[in-house]
Amino acid sequence: MYLVAPPRMQVNIMQLSKLPNTPRPEDDSYQENKASKKPHPYYPSTIALREVGRYEKSTEVLVHELPFERLVREIAENVKADVRFQSVAIEIIHEASKPYLVRLLEDINAHHQAH
Repeated sequence: MYLVAPPRMQVNIMQLSKLPNTPRPEDDSYQENKASKKPHPYYPSTIALREVGRYEKSTEVLVHELPFERLVREIAENVKADVRFQSVAIEIIHEASKPYLVRLLEDINAHHQAH
């Protein structure tokens, strides 16, 4: 006796979307499954390179003025008590520290590439 496979059913997409168990994009269960999916894990080096590229393209200030001013005042307070600064002096120190930090980080990067 030969077994005969049942005939294949042709499923219409419109009929499939009308089935009650099929999650639809509007359903809450579909949104929950979509939200519970974990993001693709990137290597830390990939993330670091992406951040470097983003910071190189941007023109935003990375060392903000108010925290920098607090740091300058704290360092000056440790050296000598009751030191006052003009607001222009803090701005000048802030502007002068930017190229210094860039140069320092370039030197550190060159040092690590040499090893």
